[in-house]
Amino acid sequence: MAVLAIAGGTGGVGKTVVEQLSLHGAHHTVYILTREVDMTPMASHRGHGDISLTLHHQIPPKPILEHARFLKVDYGHVDSLTKTLQDHKIDTVISTINLETEAGSQAQLGLIEAADKSSTTRRFIPSEFVALIDEDDPNSGPGIGGWIPNARALKKTNLEYIRISIGLFSDYWAMPRIKSNLKPFQWLLDMDKGIAVIPGSGNEKFTVTYSEDLARVIVKLLDVDEKWPKRGFLSGSDISINEVIVTAEKIRGMSPIKSLSLHAEVF
Repeated sequence: MAVLAIAGGTGGVGKTVVEQLSLHGAHHTVYILTREVDMTPMASHRGHGDISLTLHHQIPPKPILEHARFLKVDYGHVDSLTKTLQDHKIDTVISTINLETEAGSQAQLGLIEAADKSSTTRRFIPSEFVALIDEDDPNSGPGIGGWIPNARALKKTNLEYIRISIGLFSDYWAMPRIKSNLKPFQWLLDMDKGIAVIPGSGNEKFTVTYSEDLARVIVKLLDVDEKWPKRGFLSGSDISINEVIVTAEKIRGMSPIKSLSLHAEVF
């Protein structure tokens, strides 16, 4: 049994992990980390990240997992965060904080430092959940948000961790017709408008993964006794945008999807 702290547990990915814990992880003790902000709450426009932010004097929402508890934290105060982890005997941290923002990146950096200092915490799953990122690549730049500095920081710790690469979330193409906690976001294909952007020849393969599949894997990892590998790779499907378009046209049963060059302003 693990004692978990989930950062961003009411956000898109975080909420999905909590849902899977309610189905398959009731034997774990679960805490959801939340924080107070000035009067305006922030959220990822893609639904992938920490939206477990509460206004002053606002009661956090009731978690899906009935036995889960909310813990208010300040990611900017590492010593206080470390004490919170130790006081609740947290042994595993799962982060689903949105790293596309500087605030999110700094929040997870603080969480990594606190987890490394905590005498009870030994395992960490960072919020990466994107394509393969090489933290040692000197050409890696700001285009991939806070993932690089967070990966580098995690590498310097004594924590057992696994960075999970999933490609891109497939949820966005089927919303709202599939169950998903992610916020709508159009990339490469807009099913409703019947428009697609084709990079390259359109035959290049890329990986997509359903958010619930990612959450199931995370929950299963909690029961693994062996030491985690530092990298994990999950693929729901390896597909090309041309193959996606063919499938989309069959589903739509309407006029063909209009294809535009990558640089056209579509969405």
